[in-house]
Amino acid sequence: MPSGGANRLPTAIKELKGTVKKCRENANEPRLQSKRLPGPPKTLADDERAVWRKLKKQIDLLRVATEADETAFTILVDAVVLHLRTKADPNASVQQKDRARDGASKELARWGLNPVDRARVIQLATVRDDSDPLSEFEPAEIVN
Repeated sequence: MPSGGANRLPTAIKELKGTVKKCRENANEPRLQSKRLPGPPKTLADDERAVWRKLKKQIDLLRVATEADETAFTILVDAVVLHLRTKADPNASVQQKDRARDGASKELARWGLNPVDRARVIQLATVRDDSDPLSEFEPAEIVN
């Protein structure tokens, strides 16, 4: 059942944006550290392992994964593999191909792996020196 409204932003993102308000903060919100994803399970097929490695490399560079995200990452890999398999299947209908593409696209967006969402992730992870009026012309430092 849809809940309506926009998804809530995690407190860490609100802190980076400077919009966190103590009265609206969830004191019980889990605070997890960024972590590299594990290698692909041995039970995966060759094409699934290849997609896992490729996406793992991109996610690890963004530093957006935590220890709790392995299951969500598996769903991302499944969605991308389904899209690639459906795209290559000459017997798949246009509807099947569209659904597989849309599913993969949604999962990629959740992880910041499309141009718009990647820009949002990088914007939120940057810090500039506001005391220097020329700092807007210098590249931002990435926060680790």
